Amino acid sequence: MVRSSPGHYGWRTMADGDGISIFGASHVWIDHNSLSNCADGLIDAIMGSTAITISNNHFTHHNEVMLLGHSDSYTRDKQMQVTIAYNHFGEGLIQRMPRCRHGYFHVVNNDYTQWEMYAIGGSADPTINSQGNRFLAPANAFAKEVTKRVGTAAGVWRHWNWRSEGDLLLNGAHFTLSGAGAAASYARASSLGAKSSSMVGVITSNAGALYPVSLLAILLTISPSLYFSPMPCPPNICKCTFLLHFHPAVTPTYNIPLLDISIPRRAYSIRFFSTV
Repeated sequence: MVRSSPGHYGWRTMADGDGISIFGASHVWIDHNSLSNCADGLIDAIMGSTAITISNNHFTHHNEVMLLGHSDSYTRDKQMQVTIAYNHFGEGLIQRMPRCRHGYFHVVNNDYTQWEMYAIGGSADPTINSQGNRFLAPANAFAKEVTKRVGTAAGVWRHWNWRSEGDLLLNGAHFTLSGAGAAASYARASSLGAKSSSMVGVITSNAGALYPVSLLAILLTISPSLYFSPMPCPPNICKCTFLLHFHPAVTPTYNIPLLDISIPRRAYSIRFFSTV
């Protein structure tokens, strides 16, 4: 379990069962993990967490995959902004990919290879911007719906801003739209440019944990005035360190992949070294 906040105090007993738990944290990047079979959620972000990017992960064999937002009554989560990009939601998943409350969520260029109940759900008026994803519905005729509004009457949720733009809907999958369709309504749920859904298979082909043969440490020096997707970088943050794994057979020249955070190319410097 990963705990994200030194100010998260509680009884030191059993964990709550989440694979990754984000509690009151901001500017979090979860990248290239393979997650399955946890006791509760695979990834949960709650209690005012925001500026989160979840990218290039592979999720399998789990019920409640991802919860974003503590409860319908916890209004601090109205500030939450999360980008979910380039992930593969694979076999054996049931629901919550993700399940959102309040906040703004950009779901972009992910591969959904079936689900048992639904893929994207929410309550408490979240804004959901789904772009360039591939949704393959299950064979079950009663589970073709991509979306689910949880515990809310249609007269209420029809005003929520949920849109699907450029998504590929396969095997009878369908996405129920609601709210505004204008791009301006999704500005806070738009953190990067979506690629064509026809490219999703290639984009997500390396999702999941990479081979831990060689560890490279990459130091990025970032101007404080720049944007760290999807939120502005705080003035006191100017350096971020990312640890990435590469397999020499795959990247023999140690090519640095494109980063999934929104930093202008000329605004950072890179140095790297191998620990092996």
